[in-house]
Amino acid sequence: MAAYTETGTWANKAIKEAKLFGHVEIAGSSKDDHYCHIPQQISVSPTAAYLHITTNETIAGTQWHTLPYDCGVPLVADMSSDILSRVLDFNKFDIIYAGAQKNMGAAGVNLVVVNKNILGKAERPIPTILDYRNHINEGSMLNTPPVFAIYVVLLTLRWLKAQGGVAAIEKKGMMKKRLYFMRRLTASPFSKDPWPTIQEVK
Repeated sequence: MAAYTETGTWANKAIKEAKLFGHVEIAGSSKDDHYCHIPQQISVSPTAAYLHITTNETIAGTQWHTLPYDCGVPLVADMSSDILSRVLDFNKFDIIYAGAQKNMGAAGVNLVVVNKNILGKAERPIPTILDYRNHINEGSMLNTPPVFAIYVVLLTLRWLKAQGGVAAIEKKGMMKKRLYFMRRLTASPFSKDPWPTIQEVK
């Protein structure tokens, strides 16, 4: 049995796929409120194999700010839409996975960060491609890699480093968010006044 949080479109897709392999319990849900917030309370059975969260729901416009590190079971996170946008302690997760196409590069590349201590515990045979130990042993080249897409990720990471790293990007993101909400709260949607710059809202 695995525990999942039901927070929007992407979380629901993960739940649908997980049900093909076993029982899924919903540890927390904001479905009744049309996914307009992250569940404030979650309940995770201690017998759950893991807790899965989707850290950012782009369609619903919600994001986990207080992450359930103390859930009592391994924590698995889909970070496809907010990877590298804020400082997080990756050591507190057991698996992080993310598609590159939103923050890291071109479609066709996936990032997986895995705690090696949880590997090799499956009680049934699993396909070679789904066993992360094989990817680790082969240096992430178990199959022919998408070279150009990986190169784009390299360029993105070099740019990120030149900007000052994830902490600097997080700071810029907060300023952009503040700028957006300042404009939204103070101006008519039909206003022709120019938007303030990021420097003006520091």
